[in-house]
Amino acid sequence: MDCFSLGSIVVIKTMHDDLIEGQVMAFDLNTKLLILKNVSENSNRLNNVYIINLPHCKDVSVKKELVGAESAEPQSINLQRLSNRVRNQVEQKKRLVSALKANASEEAQNLYIFLAKMLTVEQVYWNGIDIVVFDDVVIRPPYRVENVEAKSSGKQRELDYIKKLVMNRQKQINSLATSKAPETSSTKN
Repeated sequence: MDCFSLGSIVVIKTMHDDLIEGQVMAFDLNTKLLILKNVSENSNRLNNVYIINLPHCKDVSVKKELVGAESAEPQSINLQRLSNRVRNQVEQKKRLVSALKANASEEAQNLYIFLAKMLTVEQVYWNGIDIVVFDDVVIRPPYRVENVEAKSSGKQRELDYIKKLVMNRQKQINSLATSKAPETSSTKN
């Protein structure tokens, strides 16, 4: 097939004989990539999205094609955006692996993930077992507020901000620990 109409329903048989049925969301003729969506089996409010490489499919059939006013040219796939997402995910995984290689504690890894979510992955990285933020703030073991320090002077604003984030993370951990603590009663018979 040369093109798919946006909104059409197609059925695809993969090389592994899996059947995928969904609505066409986008199609790129140059790369032969097709993006389909269908309603998730787990929830009617969620959709499954499939990116399908058509040369690796056994069969493609159009179950319902939209014609006339309801059909539209499918959106072209933004390959640069997809490439950026893949690169960012790979970079994030590399950083998590570096934490494991540094033998950082689970607490340190969780703090790192928290900071990477609050900031950006580029602003948080590992230097051995130390977490470095903004290239100028270092968090050393045991990763408490008192272990946050600036590499150079004049970075008080960044230092205060990171201390506040670390303190908020500690409060989250403490509140989770108290809510999960088993209730004990000390009644005597």
